Amino acid sequence: MKKQLIACIMFIALPVYASTDALEGMWEIGLVMRVEGQDYGPYTRQQCITKADAQDPAKLFADTGGTICEYTNKRYFGNQFSFNVRCNAGVSLTGIGQVEFSTDRFHGSMTLSAQMPDGPSVETASEISGKRLGACQQ
Repeated sequence: MKKQLIACIMFIALPVYASTDALEGMWEIGLVMRVEGQDYGPYTRQQCITKADAQDPAKLFADTGGTICEYTNKRYFGNQFSFNVRCNAGVSLTGIGQVEFSTDRFHGSMTLSAQMPDGPSVETASEISGKRLGACQQ
C-alpha cells in the first residue's frame, strides 16, 4: 500500500513543477512523505524534462503504468504555484499543493487523501524538492 502511494506522489510532483517555467534538462526530484505519523523517504528519481514536457505535463506520466491525474484551480503568484489534484492509479488520490520555484530549483508541499481499494482513506503530507542537474544524457 505505502509503496503504491509513494510511487503515485513521485509522479504527481514532477508534472507540477514542469508546468512552471522549468529549464529543460536532467532533474533530480526528491520526496519525503508522512503517512499516519510515520516518515518515509527521502526518495529520489531523475528525469529528463524536454521543452515539450514542460508545455504538456501529462506527457510525464507515460511511464507510470496508467496514472491519470487532473490538475485544477492552478494559480501562479510570482514564483509560487498552487493547485488541486485528483488522480486515479488504482488508488484514488485528491489533494492540494504548492510549489516555490526558480529556473533550476523548486521546493513545495502536498497534502493528499488516498482512498485505498477495500479500505480506509489515508492522509499524507509530503515535502517535494528538485534541482536541475544539467543537460539530459542522449
